[in-house]
Amino acid sequence: MSDPTTYPPDGGKAEHVVVLVVRGRDGVTVHAVLDGQQCGTPSPITERAASRYLRVLLPWITR
Repeated sequence: MSDPTTYPPDGGKAEHVVVLVVRGRDGVTVHAVLDGQQCGTPSPITERAASRYLRVLLPWITR
């Protein structure tokens, strides 16, 4: 799953969340697991894009 806007399908919150943000020479890669469903960026993106991506994830992981 690469699109965090489609999870969780019932519109609730994720119970178990792991988010890893890696900064490398080519940019930033975001890896996330929400209740066992993987999402993230398939290739490095800019820091600004990573920030936007994390803002999309935030509603699913906050209570």
